[in-house]
Amino acid sequence: MWQVSPSIDPFDNTNKDFWLKVEHLGRYLYVVDRLIAANRMHLCICDLGCADGYGAREMSPVAKKIIGVDLDQESINQAKSIHHEGSIDFICADITTLEIRPQVDLITAFEVLEHVDHPLETLKSMHRMLTEQGRVYCSLPNSRYEKTDENGNPSNPHHQHIFTYDEALELFAMAGFEVEEVFGQAMINQTIRKEKKLWDKKRITKRSAEIDALQDPKVIRYMASVVGMPYTVDIHESYAYVWVLKKMT
Repeated sequence: MWQVSPSIDPFDNTNKDFWLKVEHLGRYLYVVDRLIAANRMHLCICDLGCADGYGAREMSPVAKKIIGVDLDQESINQAKSIHHEGSIDFICADITTLEIRPQVDLITAFEVLEHVDHPLETLKSMHRMLTEQGRVYCSLPNSRYEKTDENGNPSNPHHQHIFTYDEALELFAMAGFEVEEVFGQAMINQTIRKEKKLWDKKRITKRSAEIDALQDPKVIRYMASVVGMPYTVDIHESYAYVWVLKKMT
């Protein structure tokens, strides 16, 4: 069972968390950019934890087929009502029991593993679903920025697990994956901290969440492209790690 949490749609104006929206969109833009650069378009992609489907929509121009999967039926219903691209299907299912045939070429699982009851079983299911030459793009919160209660459990009520960098490596290996690359989005975290300092010093009169102009989809997309896409600099300063996994040979 997943620990269902409020989804982040970068284009939802009811959510004013500008930098969080830029961060989440940046990951999907990065996948698209990588596929185009490698001329690996027209793949079958599975987006796990798809929520309302915005990520599947972002990837659809470079995919042959996309399957969005989420445990929350309400999210799946919303995704189906919003996105009508013929190349996208949405399924309400538990990842650990999901069977997809034929296998998929690429899996995206951004902010998923910390929410599920059994991360190892989830990864094993992803391994089973993936073609031999396929890749997984997933993200996990950086443990140094995860708050805990007095018992060491995640303070975030929607998170069931906290993984250190080394624990994540061990988990991937146990599921039959090796890490091909790891990235971060440190610029987002650094900018959030700088904004807070400026606010505390009264150097700015509004924070990003209070500036309506920043909620323009064009602005969010621009910032996600410029500062939100993952890169290899200061990865341990990023709120989340972005991992590229491949099957062990």
